[in-house]
Amino acid sequence: MSEYLYEGIASLASANSMSSNALLKRLYHLALDAGKRCNGTIMEIGAYRGASTTALAMGVRDAGHGHVYSIDPHMHYRGVLGGTFSPEDHVAFEETIRKYGVEKWVTHYCRDSATIAKDWNGKIDILWVDGDHSYEGVATDLKLWLPFVEDGGVIVLDDHSPGSEVAQAVRDHMPFSRFQSIERIGNALVLRRTAEPRSMVLCGGMQSSGSTLVSMCFLQRDDMDGIYDMDNPFIQQDFSRVFSSTVWVKMTIGSFRLRELIDLYTAQGWLVHPLLVYREPEEILASLITKWYGLDGCTGDDPPLFTRFTRYMSDIQDAKAKKWPVLNYAEFISAPEEVLLRICALLKLPWDPRMMTWPKADTAFAYPSSGNESLRETLASESGLVDTINRYKAGSNKVQGANSDNRTARAKALATRFNRAIEGMPVSDTDLEPSHYRGTRRDSLEQELQRLRRYIDRITKHPVIGSVIRLWAALVNPNLKKPE
Repeated sequence: MSEYLYEGIASLASANSMSSNALLKRLYHLALDAGKRCNGTIMEIGAYRGASTTALAMGVRDAGHGHVYSIDPHMHYRGVLGGTFSPEDHVAFEETIRKYGVEKWVTHYCRDSATIAKDWNGKIDILWVDGDHSYEGVATDLKLWLPFVEDGGVIVLDDHSPGSEVAQAVRDHMPFSRFQSIERIGNALVLRRTAEPRSMVLCGGMQSSGSTLVSMCFLQRDDMDGIYDMDNPFIQQDFSRVFSSTVWVKMTIGSFRLRELIDLYTAQGWLVHPLLVYREPEEILASLITKWYGLDGCTGDDPPLFTRFTRYMSDIQDAKAKKWPVLNYAEFISAPEEVLLRICALLKLPWDPRMMTWPKADTAFAYPSSGNESLRETLASESGLVDTINRYKAGSNKVQGANSDNRTARAKALATRFNRAIEGMPVSDTDLEPSHYRGTRRDSLEQELQRLRRYIDRITKHPVIGSVIRLWAALVNPNLKKPE
């Protein structure tokens, strides 16, 4: 790209654009590539005053092939980000494309995108979404226009910033099994449509099974990124931060079974490769009953221990029947490299020595999550898998003794009772104790809500502050509901 063109795009950014100079340059290069590599058909949603339109049109012009179709109703409108728009923008739009001499490569529709989509029947190589930035607007544009994006085509979404309505709509409506994030320019996210379904390695283990340690190893790989430790009751749908072709997802068998998530992600179009982390159930229970998340609850966030146990045992049976790769935790901590080599071979992944040396901190992962507390404490002092395992073993040895014996005995009794209950033995001494609600995360949230309600009630009944609030409600915000 010549200096003359760079200067032209810089003047576009400064005069009639809400897009940065860097983003306009990238749009030019994407359009140039699309014009050389394929048809160069570009659909722009949200033209404003024509800066991005012109940058895209310069690209297809210089490629010698392609066309930009631009949509913007140019009506009076105030956007969710505070921008104001009017028919005057259409006048400025036409002046811009004439000034830069790209009218030949642009067709403009002064209508809304839903109306144009009804009659559109061609493939698109670039979809540039910069129109209505509300959740509903972005969701509608994705639903209407993603089916037209050609394999290998790209979609660029502006203002995809954390917590924005754009990001929320992308999280809920982008089929990441066929769209891979490839770069970010400021707050603009660029994704490419893949010709084949994307691969996902879905790793599952019961809490305290060692699955987080395994997850740390696989996320060190140069060819993989993803979710370090998915929250127990939460199914990840957003993979916009993952720029690797293969996605790693580590889930905890508890609120859901591994089998359930395999089925869900497969139905969503992913090519799922399961991996089960196995640890002796008695060892899991001995560790779990000492942790805060080992609460024998009765909610989806904190399922009964029996329910977690039965889901885990069911996944073990499925792993045997369906021949899923299984990583044995006891073997792993005894011979970590040997076990990882074997699992990589089963998953058809090349060996990566980073799985042993751990050059990345967990903050470098796409979705670092919270991880295992014990592992995080260990990582603060050690680096690399072998050192971490040795320190972890040393820490476990310190707690051996009477308390450990009592915990082991209790875990064995629980495992025995759970197994007998699974087998349907109607003997009274196998009956499970009631699971309790007190202490669950939902209970904590409800208590916090009650505290907030009491606090608000005291404020509104205060003789001075309460009078000010009631006056404000009457004069400034009459629709404010009075406290009950």
